[in-house]
Amino acid sequence: MTGRLSWLGLACSLAAAQPCAECHLDIVRRQESSPHARSLSPFPGSPMASALAGFRVAEKNGYQFEYGTRGVTARRAEDSATGTLDWAFGRGKYAMTAVGVFNGQFFEHRMSFYTQPKQPGITPGHQYGVSRSASTALGLVEQPPQAFRCFNCHSTGLRKTPDGGPDLTTMTPGIHCERCHGPGTAHIAAVRAKRPPAEVRKTIFNSGHLPARASVEVCGGCHRAPRPGQKAEAPELDDPLSVRFQPVGLMASRCFLESGKLSCLTCHDPHANEVRHEPAFYAGKCLGCHEHTARVIVACKREQRQDCQPCHMPDATPAPFLTFTDHRIRVAEAEAR
Repeated sequence: MTGRLSWLGLACSLAAAQPCAECHLDIVRRQESSPHARSLSPFPGSPMASALAGFRVAEKNGYQFEYGTRGVTARRAEDSATGTLDWAFGRGKYAMTAVGVFNGQFFEHRMSFYTQPKQPGITPGHQYGVSRSASTALGLVEQPPQAFRCFNCHSTGLRKTPDGGPDLTTMTPGIHCERCHGPGTAHIAAVRAKRPPAEVRKTIFNSGHLPARASVEVCGGCHRAPRPGQKAEAPELDDPLSVRFQPVGLMASRCFLESGKLSCLTCHDPHANEVRHEPAFYAGKCLGCHEHTARVIVACKREQRQDCQPCHMPDATPAPFLTFTDHRIRVAEAEAR
């Protein structure tokens, strides 16, 4: 393994944002309790570890998984392999997936823990069926660059090792201020020196100041955007699992393509929890554009137009235990006919 957790960095994740809190206290407080801040945690002590402790899971006619507080053993007859489980990826809204080390290499564990049924199940992207050996049953080996990409989207301050992997001694788990805004030293110095506002703004990155497409592409760096050169009119049909990656659907939407101003930030505050179970909030976002255009929506069937999502951004379940809002905005009801 190329690096271990800096426990001081974990304990001080909030303290690391304190210089930002001098001017942005409300944002810091909201962000530090947000899903982004809780997107990565040490496996020991995580809800996933607690749920799996002493648990046994078996492939059909295949390997059995036995869990301890720090690892997993895959076993069938005399064939067995044990790997450590070091990190829990995800905040647990849908699921948590463990990443560990086996024979000095990172691996993504074959089994994730799904929140709604409160049970383990195969990790998305892993093949169903009986594994070839105990070592392959543990999960998919991640080469150093691949492991870096995974940790880089779930942590702050991560650096690369000489082989392109993640140096875990430098990171703070979870997404905090500098992960999205870049190093803040020059910005803080400029503020404290009372430089002119225009100069201060140049010392920090803020995707909210970018054009809509560029802003979505920043979010898509982790939440996934369409691959360069790929343009799918209906990505949820080409690849049902793509609904997991909101920018893919959004960037195929007519609303996005024609408005020139729709971005992730139109509806979502990246520093806070998403607004849940409040249809009127999102309907208000839709009507902010559609109520005042020449092409006013007049044929909506939903009374008082208070819930746009079911017809225009329907929920989809592309895999067991996983339900997402499809972000390709359209008249889904008409497509189904």
